[in-house]
Amino acid sequence: MTAVTAEILCLRQNCVAIHSRETLMPLHSRFYTQRDIPLVGKLVVAAILLAGMTAAAQNGSAASPTAAAARPVSVLFSATDQNGGAIRNLSKEQIIVLDNNSGATVADLRPVSDAPLSVGIVLLASHGNFSKEQAAAMELVQKLIRSDQDRAFVITAGGSKHWTQANLEWQSDREALKKTISALDKNTGVPDAFNYELSTYSGDTATSVSRMSIEGQQGSGISVFDAVWGMMMADKRPARRVVVMFRDAWAHAPGLAKANRDYSDQKHMQIIAAAQRLHVAIFTIGIEEASPVSNEAGENIKANYGINMMGDASREYDRQVTLQKERLNSGGRANVERLANQTGGRAWWSNNKFGDAVAGIVNALNGQYLLTFVPAAAAPGSHELKINCGKIVRVAAPNAYLVASATPPPK
Repeated sequence: MTAVTAEILCLRQNCVAIHSRETLMPLHSRFYTQRDIPLVGKLVVAAILLAGMTAAAQNGSAASPTAAAARPVSVLFSATDQNGGAIRNLSKEQIIVLDNNSGATVADLRPVSDAPLSVGIVLLASHGNFSKEQAAAMELVQKLIRSDQDRAFVITAGGSKHWTQANLEWQSDREALKKTISALDKNTGVPDAFNYELSTYSGDTATSVSRMSIEGQQGSGISVFDAVWGMMMADKRPARRVVVMFRDAWAHAPGLAKANRDYSDQKHMQIIAAAQRLHVAIFTIGIEEASPVSNEAGENIKANYGINMMGDASREYDRQVTLQKERLNSGGRANVERLANQTGGRAWWSNNKFGDAVAGIVNALNGQYLLTFVPAAAAPGSHELKINCGKIVRVAAPNAYLVASATPPPK
């Protein structure tokens, strides 16, 4: 085992994982049974820590705050140039680390592009671009997976039909993975956590002043993210963890009602926190399609509203609804990018081919490093993290990590 894989294994050993005797694991067993418990509770990720961040015991007693402050932290990040190419020759002297806006001491920096990969590929079902998603996923497998040391699993999110595959399986053979991807049904998937909908209805005629909007966010309960976390936690190898997801901006829209806004914000935060604690970098490929403003209210804007006051009121209402939908779509796009940017991944958008995204993901992982630093303080809780390598280097790193309390939880 190389020094790099040993350090990645150290990251793994500090995670609270669900242990499995087999690599092939029934899908339902990953979904757990606590259906009413939030995602973070289901995954027991509150105790999942980065390497070296638990308080050490010395001579049978808890470590002092001073000793805890000296313990190193290790994180993975990727470095690319302005054109998206991998940067493979960084030195630790180029790295500036801010921990809660205080300077941290860089102890070590190692390139890890040769270390094993564990990759989850999540396609988006019920989509007009599904065949292009499949082609991009197969291209990613061909360019990224090394059969002698990497492995991946494939799953689909959303769809009008329930996922019927009994198991999710880690696979290393590229051709076998391609066959798995090719066999996926565009209408069949595991429920998604994000399914925002907004319907705007008018009265009997386009000139009617009667308007009504109904929104919904069907994202409670078990989702594809539970399956992804279960697979990652069952993987015991000292490997870099990556999730590549095809996403639709509108499904991630924050919503209008407070309940929908709260759900969206909390769910995104939960997923980001889980990914950070499991050291999973999320790369998103956003699918750009026709804006939802083209339906219902958008069509009414083009209608003949007449010249009376009621027609003017309807026209203005529909214009505001269109602007509102545009803001919601922009908010959904920001949420998708947030999943990537705060976990050490990157986001791409396309409405046609996804070759640029595939090439970008490969380059980012080829420019990945294992950074070890010593923070100025180790107060328990979440620490904001910023890594800078200069203006010409684009860094993708998690924006936070956790420090455990020195006091053990009650038994």
